[in-house]
Parts: sequence; structure tokens; C-alpha cells
Amino acid sequence: MNETCIVCGSNELCEWDSVGDQKILKCLSCGVGITDPIPALDGSSDFYEKDYYEENYGADGRDFFYWYSEKCDAARFTQVLKGLDEVSPKGKLLDVGCAMGHFLTKAQEAGWEIKGTEASQYASEQTSRLLGVEIKRGSPDEMYQEETFDVVTLHHTLEHVADLQEFFKSVSVVLKKNGVLFIEVPNFNSLEAMLYGNQWEDLRPDQHYYHFTPESISRLLDKYGFDIIRVETRITPFWYYREAYRYLSLPLLFFRNNRGNGVDGDNRNSGSDNSASKRAKKYKRIKMIVNCISKVIFSPCVWAEEKRLMGKRILVYARKAGRRADR
Repeated sequence: MNETCIVCGSNELCEWDSVGDQKILKCLSCGVGITDPIPALDGSSDFYEKDYYEENYGADGRDFFYWYSEKCDAARFTQVLKGLDEVSPKGKLLDVGCAMGHFLTKAQEAGWEIKGTEASQYASEQTSRLLGVEIKRGSPDEMYQEETFDVVTLHHTLEHVADLQEFFKSVSVVLKKNGVLFIEVPNFNSLEAMLYGNQWEDLRPDQHYYHFTPESISRLLDKYGFDIIRVETRITPFWYYREAYRYLSLPLLFFRNNRGNGVDGDNRNSGSDNSASKRAKKYKRIKMIVNCISKVIFSPCVWAEEKRLMGKRILVYARKAGRRADR
């Protein structure tokens, strides 16, 4: 069991919940969650290899919600790039843990000179081929010279890192003086995490070492020599709409599945075309109403969560400070 908090050094750790044999400890001082025991999985393991990427990024099994979440990711990356433009001139950008290069693609289109690192051999090879940019495997300071990059980005990478001190040291080495570090991680303090507990989809204790809150990640960055520019949280409306559809669309699905009932034989051929057309129009109207109800009900929830830093994702913009980081 961990005796002290990796972020703030406090020994006030309690058991927040458990998943199987793994406990999730929570620091009562800074709020960070810690998987105990730390899983054997490391960022350099084979977990995120071909089978994982084919299942999650391949064409098979894609449905409406996969398509919608993909659209949300594109909007999310555009939002991040807009935020980077506000704090840094365009230049050299390194995405650490770039996976299949979706963010790098958007960054390249926006005019950034891109590089990437990725532990997965499969993903690094595929992304190198698709983008025409070498995606390297290894820690940033082993792959690149000192003060190479204007911006370093971490999209859902930090929670997979076991040795935070060495990792931030590596990132700091390749980042230029006054360079910008962007981090996105799941929010352990989100409303979703509170509602679902150990069933929270972003908990994943078999893959995630740490579970950050806005306060804990701010203190962590300060500890390792970064000045916070801003911290915010975001909630993807996709989650709300998905939950709404589970309940609001049940009558809609019943209507759709039964719209041909009661018509058969010659009657189906002779008189059903008009009837089917009317029912299709009615189905579309009901579907539009379900969408509108979802937005009306949940838009205030989205606003409230983000105001209270309880959104699904934490976004942090920080600047490399001139002061010496804690060792």
C-alpha cells in the first residue's frame, strides 16, 4: 500500500473504492486517486497493440455513437488547438502518446510542425505511414535534443505513467524556455465519477495508475516546475445524449420496429406506400423531439459541471518555469 501521496506528500490516504483485487486510494489533502497495487501494465507494454486499435479504431462494429464520439473528438482537438494559439505562437509541437495520430493530423492541418512519440509499435508504425512523420518510441529526452519544442501535448497519457518525476523531467528537457505544456486527463472529481463510482468508464485501474482532479494536477505541475496558465474541465455532450437515448428513445424504438405491423399481402402492396411514408415522417419528427428534449434538459447540466470544474475531462495549459523543479 502507498504510504504517502505522490502529489502532495500527505499520508492521509483512504480507500475510495475497489475494482476486483485493486483498491482506489484517495488523498484527503489534494484529491488524487491512486491505484493500489499499481498494475503490472506499463506505458511500454503490449496492451495497446494491434487488437486494441483494430477494435477501437477499425471499421468493424462502428455504430451511430462511435461516429458521434469521433465527431466530438474532432471538435475537441479543434478546441485544444484554439487554446494553444492563445498561449503560444505556432512552431514545433510534440504529442506524447499520440496513438493513431488523430490530434497530430489536426495540428498539422492548423500549421504546426508536428512530431510524436508512442509506446505501441503498431500505432507508431501506422501513424508514421499515414502522416509521413516519424513517430518515435521512447521517452522524449532520449528521442530529441534539449529545448526542441514550443509545445508538448499529453492527451490521456499522464494517467498511464508510473514514474511521474522522471516523466516530467523528460518533458521539461525537450520543451523550450517558456514553452507550453498541455495535458488532458479524465476528471476524478467529475459528476460522472461520483455517480458511477467503481463503474466509472474512465477509472480503468488495470490501465491507469493515477486519477487526477483539477487541484491535484495543478499541484503536481507546480511541484515539477510548471506555472499554470489555466485549468478547465469539459463535458462531451455525447455522454449526456447517450444516457438520454437509453430512456427517452424507448418509445421511439418501439415505434420504429412496429411501423410495418398490421399491413400484409395485397394491402401492403396497394396501400402501404403512403402509410409507410407518413409513418417515416412521424418517426423523424419524434426523433427530432427526443433530440430537442435531450438538449433542453442537459445543456444546463453541462454548463453547471464546467463552472464547478466537474466536467468529464480536465484540460490544463501550463508554462515551463525558470525555477528549479522538485526532485
